[in-house]
Order: sequence, then C-alpha cells, then structure tokens
Amino acid sequence: MYSKEQFLAKSKNNKAFAESLPLKTSTDVGWAMTALFYSALHAVNAYLAGHNRTCSDHEDRANEIIYDPKINPIYRDYRDLYSLSQNARYHMKTYGKPQYNEAHESLTQIEDHLESL
Repeated sequence: MYSKEQFLAKSKNNKAFAESLPLKTSTDVGWAMTALFYSALHAVNAYLAGHNRTCSDHEDRANEIIYDPKINPIYRDYRDLYSLSQNARYHMKTYGKPQYNEAHESLTQIEDHLESL
C-alpha cells in the first residue's frame, strides 16, 4: 500500500501536469481534465491511506466517497471529473477552456474539503 504522502505527491504532480498544458486544442483540454481527475483520485486515495483503507477500482473508490460521511460532500465534484475524463477519452467529447475551468474548480473544491479534515 502506498502512503498518504506518496498519494499526495502524485496528486500534486497530476495537477501540475494539467496546468502545464497549453489548452489550445480540445485534445489538450481533454488530457488536462483527465489529469485533473487523476489528481482528485490520488487526493482521495491519500485520505483513504491516512485511514488505513484502500480501493481496488473506480467503483470501489466512488463507494468509499458515497458511504464515508466525512468525504461524501465531494462526491458530486469527483463524479463530474470522472465523467469529464471518461467522455474526453472514450466518447470523443470535445471540451474547451470553460469546461476546463469548471473541472479545475471541482478539483479545488475536493482539495479544500480534504485538507479541512
């Protein structure tokens, strides 16, 4: 099992990668939003690791969020990031800077909530 600190570092790196992309094309935006999702995923994993819990897949992680009253408030933002990432990668949905900004705000909400715990 990875440590809370390792997950937090991975979360930070994914966010930095997202923020480094030029966002000039829908492909840039799609990968940036995917990186934002994975930043959120690793932030949730950090919280879980801090409570000696792990997840085996996306569904398991979503259930952890849903059923943990301390992190349940982030579920909507997390699910939105998951959906954006899936749609960009697998369903060829195109996004622009406005959707990226919304995704970035969702990640900020998740980070702020988790840091408050």
